[in-house]
Amino acid sequence: MIGTTNENYKFTDIFDGNGHTITFNGGEESIVCDYTLYYGVFGYCDGATISNLTVNGTNSLSFESSFNIYMGGISGYASNTIINYCNSNINISGKSSSETYIGGLIGLLTNASTLSNCNNRGNIVSDAMGAHSYAGGIVGFENSSSFVRDCYNNGSVTTYNGNFSMAGGIVGYGEGDIKRVFNYGDITSNGNYTYAAGIIGQGNTINIKHCQNSGNIIGISNVGSVSSGGIVGQVYVSGNLSNAYNNGNVNSIMLGASGNYLASGGIIGEVRSGTTNIVNCFNVNNNFSISYLGECNNTYLGPIIAMNTDCNAQAQYCYQNFDSAEQYGEYVSNLYELVVIPSTYMQGGALEWDFEENDWYYGQVWVIDDMTNNSLPMLSNLQQTYPLTLTLSVMTDEPCVIYILQNDIMVKQLYLINTLDYSFELDAGIYNILIYVNGFSTIYVDNEQINNSKITIDFQQSTQLELEINKAHKNAGEIII
Repeated sequence: MIGTTNENYKFTDIFDGNGHTITFNGGEESIVCDYTLYYGVFGYCDGATISNLTVNGTNSLSFESSFNIYMGGISGYASNTIINYCNSNINISGKSSSETYIGGLIGLLTNASTLSNCNNRGNIVSDAMGAHSYAGGIVGFENSSSFVRDCYNNGSVTTYNGNFSMAGGIVGYGEGDIKRVFNYGDITSNGNYTYAAGIIGQGNTINIKHCQNSGNIIGISNVGSVSSGGIVGQVYVSGNLSNAYNNGNVNSIMLGASGNYLASGGIIGEVRSGTTNIVNCFNVNNNFSISYLGECNNTYLGPIIAMNTDCNAQAQYCYQNFDSAEQYGEYVSNLYELVVIPSTYMQGGALEWDFEENDWYYGQVWVIDDMTNNSLPMLSNLQQTYPLTLTLSVMTDEPCVIYILQNDIMVKQLYLINTLDYSFELDAGIYNILIYVNGFSTIYVDNEQINNSKITIDFQQSTQLELEINKAHKNAGEIII
């Protein structure tokens, strides 16, 4: 690690990883320290350029301090720095009685820094012990004049015990620009005043364009308030959001005896103040909810915006795809003009046409593949990074056990009997699929017999496999995808 404990030891040079990977092996590593911590491959960066580097790990990195913590897979603190084509696949957690800034790539991104073409697959955990917590799948805290572009997150993000807790699939708290990003990780934020969302937990004078969330969002509070949204939890002071959609569940929960308010929005949980413009956004499901154990003074639900405090939020060409919005009709009409469309309209050609009509840059920024991403739009430049769908049909009266492995690590185990079109998501890559059947069997895959042999299928696009098990002789088959 470079410059992990002191801002006076900065990395200020150019580093090109040339596609190499740094791997941390071993069990969980937990360290208690009594100083401000800047942790990452490059702990503190100032005026640096870092590119073409991947960080892997079979362990989890966990630090505890009574001072501020800045943690990221690449850098804890990055000022006036360029990060490009970097990936993090390591679990990171931090605990502090002061403030925590934790991101999959960068803890705090500031002073006109740019981060682009990066992804995270590790799980992020921040425990603020009563202080402020900023946690994001890509960046924990994005300061003004910084940019995050062309990135995606597949890891979960969780915050605990913060007085103010902000968790986002891409950015925990942000003041800069965010473009062409998507999140597949589940987001959970727990604190007194809680902000949780698929893209950015809390934003201030933000500009967000071309983004998607498919992760489930949960915001939890004991005594204060919760603002949860599919894209943004809370817009604190003004913002612009366009060409975004959410198809994850959004839930706000009050656990304490009393609380101020709960807000769950399909796109934005709360717009606090200033003028916010929302254009060309849609929420895929009737998927936003609130719940509380004790009492809560106010509750707000909305398919696009749940709570519009100063009534300065304006929405155009925004859609919700459930058949009736009567339960929200009066409240929605006071906020903005919302077009409600039936769920059947959101499929295939109708959705494609709508994108073209409403300036979604279809075919340039967004594309649709009926076999991938549940036929929902994908960012074209990140298309190959979306999870792909593998559909299995198993035709046998005998129990069929299927193990799916990648690099000798099991990623999924299935028990199927006479099952048609069982679908699940996998990342593109090479997988070993082991099939075990009780009794005496011969296995056919797409009409091709595989007696202890292997067939190769290019799993760079969503695939359907038909497994036919005929009683003949004892056998176990292996498919390589």
